Amino acid sequence: MPNQTFPTSAQRLSVGTRMIYTVSDSLGLCAFTTTASYGATPERCARLFSALTGIPMEADQIMWAGQRILTLERLINPKLGWREDPSSYAPWWLMNERQEALDIDDPILDVEKMRSMVKEYYTLHGWDKETGVPGESIIKELRLSDSV
Repeated sequence: MPNQTFPTSAQRLSVGTRMIYTVSDSLGLCAFTTTASYGATPERCARLFSALTGIPMEADQIMWAGQRILTLERLINPKLGWREDPSSYAPWWLMNERQEALDIDDPILDVEKMRSMVKEYYTLHGWDKETGVPGESIIKELRLSDSV
């Protein structure tokens, strides 16, 4: 089982945040009062899981479980006909907002930057960078081969 820690780059931070959201969702926690306020940490979620089930759980194990759940969702969604359009992630105003006060003419975020970020996010998860479908190696690593 890989040793999961919160990453440092923006996309890596996004991956860690998404996994802890997945874990807290799976535990039935309210995102607004836990994860969004940084109250749901891997350590707290692992302790809660252990208290609820009686099954010993460490922080790295709960994050690994979160990665499995998230990857399993990514395997199921295309089978249900769901396809992503990364250009739809951010609202139009954000994709075209300019920093006039800083005398910067380029938008803060444009479709190409967003697509690039999404590709890196997918890659960090071990998913195909174009489609977001989990790759064979991450499927094997997470022991999801019989779920494909």
